Amino acid sequence: MMSRIDRKLLDRLTAVHGDAFYLLDLQRFESNCGIFRDELDYLACAARPDWGYVDQPPRSSWILAGWKAVFGSSLHSLRILPALCGPVHVLLTGALAARLGGGRWAQTLAGFSAAAGAAGLVLCGFYS
Repeated sequence: MMSRIDRKLLDRLTAVHGDAFYLLDLQRFESNCGIFRDELDYLACAARPDWGYVDQPPRSSWILAGWKAVFGSSLHSLRILPALCGPVHVLLTGALAARLGGGRWAQTLAGFSAAAGAAGLVLCGFYS
């Protein structure tokens, strides 16, 4: 049997492998397609952030305005923020599996499924 410390270390390494799998897909940062139309809309709304945009969540224009002020509005800068949310998505999915009573295998499967699933790859590939 594995000791409790070894099991915790293995659980953390599994989570790190899931996040590394997600972050190593750097092709999503720089695509040949240029800026997506939704990103242009978000950039325009970030120029004048407000709480009342119908097609966007209330904090998204404020977050992007702060991000633009610090990192600029290049394509690479726009794609880093959603890519950083991707590993959080993977970790929260694994934590949800743990909360529902899943063991290490269920958490790993949930994390890898969230990382490789279409929703995670699309939504964490561009600012939306």
